[in-house]
Amino acid sequence: MTKNFTFPILLLFAISLLCTTLAGCQVASTVPTLAPVLASPTSVAPTSVPPTSIPPTSPSPTPIPTRTHEPSVQALSLQEIAGDWKSPGTVCAGNPCLLRFKTDETFEIWSLFQGSLDHQIEGGKITISDGIFHLETSGGECPGTTNGYYQFFLTNRDGKPFNLQFKSTQPDECTDREKGLHFTYTFLNP
Repeated sequence: MTKNFTFPILLLFAISLLCTTLAGCQVASTVPTLAPVLASPTSVAPTSVPPTSIPPTSPSPTPIPTRTHEPSVQALSLQEIAGDWKSPGTVCAGNPCLLRFKTDETFEIWSLFQGSLDHQIEGGKITISDGIFHLETSGGECPGTTNGYYQFFLTNRDGKPFNLQFKSTQPDECTDREKGLHFTYTFLNP
């Protein structure tokens, strides 16, 4: 009797073991697999321009007008150079110089201090012959009557006087004046 009874128990045990194993497999296979969480359209930051639109173009910048320097030409009259011209740096008594050419055939050389006339260095008469400017002074920085002979070269910018350069045609009797006229002067006013 034990033999007959053991077999059904073993069989029952084997079936229950098989069912448990199969049930465990089924449970494991029925667990849903979680997909990665993607951002929903409401969680994306809104943009001011939809991605399908063409971005607006900014207007082209207005070009900055360029100034045109004209070639330097020899001045032949007082009318071309009349007005005030300022030297670069400290040319006159440790300050910038101001050359003042007047249409009444006179000129003045001033020392500038902080942009204002400080003191007159010299003044005199100016005459022109064949493109040569004759500067004649009595007194001033150089004692006695002194003469200087120069060609003046004028550079215009946009049709207006801009720079003035000097070239001595013979040594100036006032060496200080000749040293001061070695620089390029910039036009200040008519």
